Amino acid sequence: MIFSVDRRLFELFPSLAIGVLILRVENTRYDDDMLEATLERLRTSFSYDKPQDHPHVQAWRQAFGKLGIAPSKYYSSVEALLRRALKGGPFPREPYRRPLQRDLPRVPRAHGRS
Repeated sequence: MIFSVDRRLFELFPSLAIGVLILRVENTRYDDDMLEATLERLRTSFSYDKPQDHPHVQAWRQAFGKLGIAPSKYYSSVEALLRRALKGGPFPREPYRRPLQRDLPRVPRAHGRS
């Protein structure tokens, strides 16, 4: 695995510190992960009016703004997961799967595909 960061990121954020965590999850049985209990605890104890009011989410929104990314249009993964957790309902458990090659021709011409 190669992990690299463009040096320009450190120019925009001089105090940036990056860490990488690789782990292996052993509990693969549904409900052994205590996800539902964790989500419920988050929903009942979240003390801000909106997800974007949390200081950690605000930091990401400021970073997105510096990068020229509209933070109210494109959420960081932290904010997106927090929003989904607070909304309630089922939480996805399957990892994201990339579209199959056969689905690529459906991408609009504006993205270089026909």
